Amino acid sequence: MVLRPPAGPYASSLDGAARSSRGGIVLRAKAGQAWPARPDPPLRGGDGGPSGTGFDNNQRPNRVANQDCRASGDPKEQIVNPAAYTLVGFQLGAIGTAGRGDCNGPGYFQTDLAFYKNFTLTSGVKLQFRWDIFNFFNNTNFLFNGDNYVMNPSSITLNSARTEITNAVVPVGFGRATAIRDPRQMQIGFKLLW
Repeated sequence: MVLRPPAGPYASSLDGAARSSRGGIVLRAKAGQAWPARPDPPLRGGDGGPSGTGFDNNQRPNRVANQDCRASGDPKEQIVNPAAYTLVGFQLGAIGTAGRGDCNGPGYFQTDLAFYKNFTLTSGVKLQFRWDIFNFFNNTNFLFNGDNYVMNPSSITLNSARTEITNAVVPVGFGRATAIRDPRQMQIGFKLLW
């Protein structure tokens, strides 16, 4: 989108200034990207985990029926509902019932704007004044850093046959975003074009 001086009787001085600088003020907008991220709450356990597959990255907890995977209410950084996943009743050597990608994580939305104006210095040489605004609407975009989206129990209890988990202590921060992307930022700059 390009902003030009308005037309009409009151715009003549502004229009003349725009003509003398050989161009108006230009606005460029990078429309916000929006997509849901997938925290994919996996389960971790050393030496291949309780599924016994030999891999740590394919372990899945059990999904609790009738529980929404997304947390609701406060705090806003609680993205995954801890009550939606459990290790109680997990059969050792089996894969949990939580599917891969069954819970969308925090979305991402950001709009960046750039205002700039070119001034002609000499033939073929211009000076550009820029004002860039990143995350114009100052939207909070949460991040998962570390293992807060991973159900990594600090202790578990097995049944007497040692085939099923009967109790598990899951970290308090499970499913909670630990950082945010940058807030609104602005920068002013000059660029020499030739």
